[in-house]
Amino acid sequence: MSATQDPALANADHAAVLPLRLVPATRLPDWRQRFGALVTDRARKPFAWGRQDCAIFAADCAWAITGQDPAAEVRGAYSTAFGAARVLYSLGGGLQDMATAAFGPSVPPLMATVGDVVLVQTPDGPALTVCNGDHLLGPSSNGLAVMSLADGLQAWRVG
Repeated sequence: MSATQDPALANADHAAVLPLRLVPATRLPDWRQRFGALVTDRARKPFAWGRQDCAIFAADCAWAITGQDPAAEVRGAYSTAFGAARVLYSLGGGLQDMATAAFGPSVPPLMATVGDVVLVQTPDGPALTVCNGDHLLGPSSNGLAVMSLADGLQAWRVG
């Protein structure tokens, strides 16, 4: 259920909208090494709201690739599923809105390249993942889960 559909969130005070930073259109010269090091570091780290969830992982990858943190203003703003839903609600209501605010217009998922952000549907609901060739990476309880790029629903270019 999205934050906009949750009656508890609909009545919550959301006067302060948390802005995201639009990621610049250039990748750092050493982005592949930086991205690889981040993926290696996160490979076995379990899912944790606000530290290793789908949105923070996607933002961390974008940060490694571009040198700019698209989620700087929301880091530390939540540590639970409810807190994450409140942040999403303040940003427009869903992961698609948040990704578009951070990365610009979406592209078809099969056009994603290494480092791009890709939306997928999981048994727990929609989630952001990051393209790593012909597969996608996203946080899970056992570390980074691997999914097929064909599972992508929507994608955003990073850099």
